Amino acid sequence: MINKLSEQVSKSLKLQGILAFFVSLFILTLVHQLSVLNTHNDYHSQIKATILQRIALDLPTIPVEKHWLNEAGDEQEVNNYIAALNNSINVKEWPIRVTYIGTQKPTNAKYEILSAVEQSVYVTFDLKVLGFWHSISIIPVLFSALLTWVVVFRRHAKEQMKPVEQRLNASPLLLTIDLRSKLLINARSGKETALSNKPLCFYCALIDFCIANPDLNLNMNKDLPEEFLILSQKYFYRLIELGHTIRKRPNFESNLDKTLSEIRAALEDVLEQDVQSKEKLIPPKAIGEGSRSKLHNFGLSDISQDIVEIVGK
Repeated sequence: MINKLSEQVSKSLKLQGILAFFVSLFILTLVHQLSVLNTHNDYHSQIKATILQRIALDLPTIPVEKHWLNEAGDEQEVNNYIAALNNSINVKEWPIRVTYIGTQKPTNAKYEILSAVEQSVYVTFDLKVLGFWHSISIIPVLFSALLTWVVVFRRHAKEQMKPVEQRLNASPLLLTIDLRSKLLINARSGKETALSNKPLCFYCALIDFCIANPDLNLNMNKDLPEEFLILSQKYFYRLIELGHTIRKRPNFESNLDKTLSEIRAALEDVLEQDVQSKEKLIPPKAIGEGSRSKLHNFGLSDISQDIVEIVGK
């Protein structure tokens, strides 16, 4: 017992030591990274100041709009000046370029202001992406953070996932019907299958009707109950509200075989090999002929609110 306790304490101390090492490495590399970023920002500021000084000296010859003289300016010549200036910047390999010089205040970019006679001139810049040397400096930060996660949080995440997986496995939900996307979704596997308007409305009505009336039979050789038809129409009008159709409502009593066949095919696809779910969610087929099929009930006898949900009602 004492030996086991000693081993556990030893392992705990080793883990704490490893964690402390990587946390220290992370902090040191982060400090280094911040230092590099500050240096880079100072470098950009110095370059900006130099370029602005150059533009200020050239401003009397740059044909920008001059309000006090009612001169429209020459946009093409201003662009030519910017291009020449950027060529000079590229020769010096500065990580910056000028994108705009003018008297109209930019609305979608940060700008610098130069004071000219009777007006202000605005200048905008585009900072180039940092080079490879900066990418290398961030690798230790990512590496130490990754190792810290591997050592500590991975084990913790697995422990946290166990109750989540248990809850998912314990959930009775089998099927989600999303009216907004007209999809049947397997609640366990995430498999999705689309269903067209009429069978979708019919199936949603079938679910609601069978939950509310578990003892009533639905027979293909008899008129559908009025309550069932009202539910079908309600879902069709909801599809209209969601923008899926603008046609008049279909006759839910016609082509009943085809409607049920489309529903069964979609459910067979989305539920895959889950036989138990199929028994609860797929409308039963008639077995045999003659009097037996005439008494056939296509209702969902095992349906309940906890195994199916309809989103977007």
